[in-house]
Amino acid sequence: MLEGLRGSSVLYSQNFDKEEFFYLKSDFINHLYHYHKNGGFISIIVKYLSEIFFSVSSFISITFLCFFVNYDILLGLSKTDDPITMDEIVDIPSIHDIPIVYLIFSIIYGVYLFIKLIKAFDIFVLNYKIKGFLTEKLNEKEAEICSLSWKELLVRLQQIYKTKNINPYTIASRIQISENILLGLFNAGFFRYNYISSLLEWNLVFCILSPLFKKGMNLNNNIILHSTNINEKLRKRLRIVSFINFIFMPIILIFATFSRIAKISQKIYQKPSNLVTYKWTRYCKWHKKAYNELDNDFNQRQRNSLVHLEHYNYLFRNSFLIGVCLFIEHILSHVFCILIIFSVLNPAFLFHVYFIGDRTIFWIIGILGTCITVLRNYKKVESDNGPHYYLEECSHHGIVFTESQQRNAHKRSTQRYVNRLFLPEVLDFLYSIVYTAITPFHLWIISYDIEAISYFIRNNIIKHPLLGYVMKYTLFEEIEYRNSQSKTKESYEIFKKKYEIETI
Repeated sequence: MLEGLRGSSVLYSQNFDKEEFFYLKSDFINHLYHYHKNGGFISIIVKYLSEIFFSVSSFISITFLCFFVNYDILLGLSKTDDPITMDEIVDIPSIHDIPIVYLIFSIIYGVYLFIKLIKAFDIFVLNYKIKGFLTEKLNEKEAEICSLSWKELLVRLQQIYKTKNINPYTIASRIQISENILLGLFNAGFFRYNYISSLLEWNLVFCILSPLFKKGMNLNNNIILHSTNINEKLRKRLRIVSFINFIFMPIILIFATFSRIAKISQKIYQKPSNLVTYKWTRYCKWHKKAYNELDNDFNQRQRNSLVHLEHYNYLFRNSFLIGVCLFIEHILSHVFCILIIFSVLNPAFLFHVYFIGDRTIFWIIGILGTCITVLRNYKKVESDNGPHYYLEECSHHGIVFTESQQRNAHKRSTQRYVNRLFLPEVLDFLYSIVYTAITPFHLWIISYDIEAISYFIRNNIIKHPLLGYVMKYTLFEEIEYRNSQSKTKESYEIFKKKYEIETI
């Protein structure tokens, strides 16, 4: 499909129609991709409104827990035999009793919510236009269009415009133009952190990437070519945002903790063993994602590697801890069994007998069941294959490791690196809270490296005849970059394999 694009008139031609030029040069293609990725118009609107609803419900829940609960009565229920009504536990204070800090925060949150609603309207209009564009061009219903894969959709658009300018390579390059810069910065070693929080990721995009771009996802020429004041502007931006993060950190931490607990609780409710299951970290995204690789393609690579990395981590579980967990599990299982038998003989046993302090048997059974499930999941998987096999399989099916890492797969240093990519749910939660709290300090430290960051960006940005300003190491058709940069070579091979092409 993309053979012979290097130096060809097809790639560098400016002789295509205005409409095609608009779709390729503007951020329309980004919105088109996200439209397809998120399942169409209705799905996007429902998802965005759900996010707003979750934000509002979280705000209401935190408000309720902080100001509307009489904890003296709630915690003292076991010390009195008098009946307590819900009205006594829920105590609605007067406006004069609410701290002024909370009222200020409520006003700020109200402004934020208003902006979100305005943005929701813009998203509604934009995606409605995209829906109209696709249904008109493809002459099919939205559900039928969304059932197509992204690759199939591009083929259909390419057939409509009868040009090779619209193809997986050019489209992916346009969509990933900003993310490629951040990937390049991580690959160059500017942000050497063992864990990347969502707050730090958002701030890096806002402070470093956003000023580089103007409308239409095109790089700002003045910044790239005339960098007189850019270093000071970026440094000032980083430090102001760092200070704002520091001031509002208590509120940020409350919301971050509450939202994560809500999500984890849902997972534990569905399956208690999810507490010790592994999940991918943002460190994996910024160190293992390839140049010009779309999010859904990278997620597919992660899914393909999931089982192999899980088995790899299972091999390194501490045998002593496994024995301790097994011992505790056996004891708790016997206690659980006895309590269940007593409950069957007399159901009143559940609520009228106290086991530990003022805790009823019903409460104890719930806790024991959860603990047994979690402990049972902590085990070493029996396998005839060693760590080298699983890392090699992982490299073949998704997440690629270096030859040195595969050779030293049995060493703890390699396993510690793998744990940066792949953490248990509970550890990822703890790390996210800690690294969110220290984000302001990370931003302040990064501000001292802004000259090197700015120099790296300017030195590695070139103007492409078709794609505009892009990172030079993301140009797969340039053989010298593929040969000189291991990241580019690796990205090129991943792209070829994904789109089943021989060369670009």
